[in-house]
Amino acid sequence: MDRVMHRIGLHGKSFIPLVMGFGCNVPAIMATRTIESRSSRLITVLITPFMSCSARLPIYILFVGTFFPDHGGLVLFGLYLLGIALAVVTARLMRRFLFPVDETPFVMELPPYHKPKWRHILRSSLMKAWDIFWRAFTVIYAVSIVFYLLSYPWGGGDSLLTQIGAVISPVTEFFGMTWQMFMAYLSSMLTKESLLGVINALYSNSDVAAAAFNAKSVGVSESLAVLLPQVISKAQALGFIMAIVFNVPCTMTVVATYRENHSARWIVLSIGYYVAFSLAISCVFYHIGLLIW
Repeated sequence: MDRVMHRIGLHGKSFIPLVMGFGCNVPAIMATRTIESRSSRLITVLITPFMSCSARLPIYILFVGTFFPDHGGLVLFGLYLLGIALAVVTARLMRRFLFPVDETPFVMELPPYHKPKWRHILRSSLMKAWDIFWRAFTVIYAVSIVFYLLSYPWGGGDSLLTQIGAVISPVTEFFGMTWQMFMAYLSSMLTKESLLGVINALYSNSDVAAAAFNAKSVGVSESLAVLLPQVISKAQALGFIMAIVFNVPCTMTVVATYRENHSARWIVLSIGYYVAFSLAISCVFYHIGLLIW
C-alpha cells in the first residue's frame, strides 16, 4: 500500500491506522506512532476521524433502516465511501498546501514474535475493557441524564432546552435540523454513543413520543424508529446522517490526538474544519432531499 498511500500524500504505514479507524479512532490514532515522518503522521491523525467508527454504526442503522429501508445496504455503504473520499481529498489538500512533499522511504522493522500467553491476554483485555467502560459509559449516561433534566418541564412550564431551542430553531432549520436534533448533534461531539439517548430524552416529554413509547416497541432504538418518522422528514434524516458522518470525533479521540501531537493549534483547526464541513454538507444534502422528496 505504500505506493498507493504516497499518491494521496501519505505514507505506507498510514494504511493500518486508517483501517483501524473503522473500529475505533482512539487506538487508530495511537497506531500512528509507527510513522517516522511528522507531516505524514499529522495528516493521518487528522483524517482518521473520517473513518466511521463502530460507535456511529447504531446511529446509521437506526436512521437508514427507518427512512431508507428499500436501499439500506446501498446507503450505508455510501456513508462509508463518503468518509473515505473526504479523507483522501483532505490528505491531498493538506499535502499540497500545508506540508512539503514528503518522500520518506518505507522501512518496516518486524519485532520478534512470540506465542501469546492466554493469562496475559485475559488480564490485559479485562483491564482495558474496564477502562473503556468506566470512561465511556459514565460519560454517555451523564450526558443523557443532563439533557433529560434540561428538557424536563419543571414547574409545568417550558424547559430550559425548549427556550433555547425556540431561539436557535430558525438557524438549525436552515441546516435541516430541528432544535432537538441539533442538540443531539452537539452531544455527539462528546460521545457518539450518547446521541440516541439524547434524542430519546429530548423527545420523551412530547405528545408524539408518548404514543411511540406506548407502542409495542420496548427499547430506545425501537421507540425512536416509531417516533422519528413523525417528527422529522426523510430530507432532514439524510442531512442529519451526513452531519454525523463528518462531525467532530468523540472527546477521547480529541484527547488522543493532542497526546500524540501536543499541538493545541491543530486541535482547534481540525475541530473547526469538522464542524464547518459537517454543517455545510448537512445543509446541502437536506436541500437536495427536499428536491427529491
